[in-house]
Amino acid sequence: MQCPARRIAPRSNSTIVNNNERRKRAAPIEDVEEFSADYESDFDDEDHFTLLSKYKVYDVLDYITSGNVSAIIVRDCIFPNITFGELSSKLGITKLDNLTFQSFLHLNHTIRSDLFKDLKPLQKLSIPSNGLTNLPVHLLQPLENLKVLELRDNNLNIPDDFFLYAPKVESLELKKIGLSEIKPGFFGGLFELKHLNLWNNNLVKITYDMFLNVTNLESLDLQSNQIVEIAPNAFYALPNLKKINLFNNSLDNIHVDLFRNNTELEVLKLHGNRKPVILPDTFLSNFKNLKEVYLMKNGLTNVSEKLFDGTTSLKNLSLASNVLTDLPLTFLINQTCLRSLDLSNNKLKNISHEFLKNLKNLEILKLQSNLIFEIPG
Repeated sequence: MQCPARRIAPRSNSTIVNNNERRKRAAPIEDVEEFSADYESDFDDEDHFTLLSKYKVYDVLDYITSGNVSAIIVRDCIFPNITFGELSSKLGITKLDNLTFQSFLHLNHTIRSDLFKDLKPLQKLSIPSNGLTNLPVHLLQPLENLKVLELRDNNLNIPDDFFLYAPKVESLELKKIGLSEIKPGFFGGLFELKHLNLWNNNLVKITYDMFLNVTNLESLDLQSNQIVEIAPNAFYALPNLKKINLFNNSLDNIHVDLFRNNTELEVLKLHGNRKPVILPDTFLSNFKNLKEVYLMKNGLTNVSEKLFDGTTSLKNLSLASNVLTDLPLTFLINQTCLRSLDLSNNKLKNISHEFLKNLKNLEILKLQSNLIFEIPG
């Protein structure tokens, strides 16, 4: 649903598109200049129902039937004065799986605790860009089967017990919600959480007790915060962590054992730090599953020959845009699986045959913008 309409021409009838017959006419809607209701199938590979209206015309839904759809998208509207369960009933939807509400307005004072009542089957809820600052603590209580929750682009003050009512959520999007700290127990109740996005907030410190309640987490995105310090055991409670993104922060120091308990780690994005980085000698040693490492734009002046000791599954490595002048000969001696190596935009003067000889599966080697005059054959 979109209020006001942006791209549609005046019409007196609503249009419904469904699976069985691509387009059919619904009953005329009197006294409404611009109104359309389209059944679409390009939203995350799911069918969805979109309403476009010049007015806030939730009441005209009595005139239309959506057919067998699983998702509703509502844009540029205020919150309805009925629950979304009643709204879906008006559309004839018996099992709503996916609901997106994006108003681009400031609706903080109009969100009600019963807004999502009678939506027990709902699996994905997305309410970005609604000018929300406070959420009712029981808002999610009716959503017993919710798996994906997106709250991004709101300046939120989330109640302490808010996530206790989201025990089945597997993916949580909290991008750009103004978070400056995360208190112990903040994620309490999120026992099934696998994917957590916290990027573009104002976090400064990552403490040891921040992620104690989300032990099943597999991916964590902390990019574009203001992080200066990460406790040595901050990720210790995340034994299943496979991907972590720390791009564009301001780390002062990196502890050698920061990821020591994350033995399932596959992808590390630790690039674009706003301060020069010093990597501990064995920082990434003995990670049997590590496949991708991104360390570009970190002001690195050197790397240890022991950095990847015992790490043998690496496929992609980028050290681009640092200030490296030399690399230890045995730095990549065990990286027989490596396919892509980016050393561009450094100050390297030579690359020896000895350095490259064990990289038997290397497909991409980037050396541009260095001081190298000759590459061994």
